[in-house]
Formats: sequence, structure tokens, C-alpha cells
Amino acid sequence: MPRGILLASIVAAGIGVHHPEAHAVDVSKETREAAKARVAAALGGSPSDVELSAEPALDVGGCRFLRATHRARPGSHSGQFALLPDDRMVDSFAADGASADAILRACGARAPAEWWAQVVTRFGGVGGVLVDPENSPSAVRKIREAGEAYAPPTLDDARRVITFFVIHYEENQPYKVTAQLADAGGLQVTRTPLEPKAR
Repeated sequence: MPRGILLASIVAAGIGVHHPEAHAVDVSKETREAAKARVAAALGGSPSDVELSAEPALDVGGCRFLRATHRARPGSHSGQFALLPDDRMVDSFAADGASADAILRACGARAPAEWWAQVVTRFGGVGGVLVDPENSPSAVRKIREAGEAYAPPTLDDARRVITFFVIHYEENQPYKVTAQLADAGGLQVTRTPLEPKAR
């Protein structure tokens, strides 16, 4: 999958931009209603306040992705959903990384590192936006000021550990993230804030 497509999707989704030309959702009525009810339960309001759009650029290995927006919260990002090959639906509201773990194990066998990083960012409780040198040079500068060398998302040879950088624009804070699929199950996520080194 082209890196540019992934990074463009990451930026758009991460800052909560809702595009009028969003892709139609090709899922069952029951799935749509369940997703809308989940967003309403987490954020308040009615399921009718929630709109869903598909993100086909992220669909990999039989997983399909949906993005939710809440009419009562214009301009904000309200939730992410993934439909797994076994028909389970997981969402970004789980704080323990279980959703990211399920997605990676179900669909990540041949997926690129950028896709793994986005899944962890959206569904692993990391938040923020993946750092892209072309679109966020200030984030790269902050990473260097903290004594780190920027690198694109890196997946180990065993396809168990992903390392990448995100930026939280609200905090103007970059983080280094490492996520590991545990042999016994579960996803272990470490998010380290990067602070400037003392001069």
C-alpha cells in the first residue's frame, strides 16, 4: 500500500476532519446501528447524531475500517471502528489496547509498518497523529531536540514489535511509541514523551 495514501489518511483522520466526499459505508444496517449506538454511549447524544464513513485506503487483510463523526461535536474526531474477517467489530474506545491487538493479529500478517502504526495510534490508546516529515517538520525538529533521530514506522523481522513517532498537536508534544504483540496475547504499548535536552 503506498505510504502517501496511508499518511494522508492518518493526517485527515487524526485531526478529525470530516470530508463531504467521504466514502459510503457498505456494511449491514445492524453493524451501522451498533457502531452509532457505541459512539452515542461513549460521547452522549443520540445514535442519529452520528455519521459513519468508510476508509477503504486502510482496508488490509480482510479488515475494513469506519470513521465516525458526531453532529453535536463538529470538527472533532468521534471514533474509529474496524470490521474483522470473523465479523467481529472493534472500536477505538477500548483503552486497554485489545482492539488494536485483535486487528493486528487478524489482518497484520502482511501489512506494512505504516499500517501497523496507524492501527496502534487509532485503536491502541495512543492518539495523536503519525509524524510525517513532509507535513509536520516542526514535529521532526522537536524529536531531534529531544535527542532522538526521526525514522518512519519500523516493524521488526518477526512482525511483533512496531516503533514509531506521533505528535499531539493540542499539547504540541511528540511521543515515541513502541507496541509489542505478546506471545501470550495482548498488546503492550509504551508511549514516551520527548522533551528537549538541556543545553
